[in-house]
Amino acid sequence: VTLLAIPFAFRSGPGGGIVASLGASITLGFAYWIVISIGISLGHAGKLPPLLAAWIPNVFFVSLAGYLWLHIEQ
Repeated sequence: VTLLAIPFAFRSGPGGGIVASLGASITLGFAYWIVISIGISLGHAGKLPPLLAAWIPNVFFVSLAGYLWLHIEQ
């Protein structure tokens, strides 16, 4: 999640600021909680193997962070 926050810190423009960064961090934290809850539910229900269900949030957010890192405007 920390790697995901770095591209938001480097965003420039008039629409930024501390309040926007705080809102983005709260939203990202809540999104991570939702994705990990879905993974846990799928693992407990037997829809996914437990190891895969546990790693879904990490893979998803690292992929999203990589995408955002590659598209940072300079």
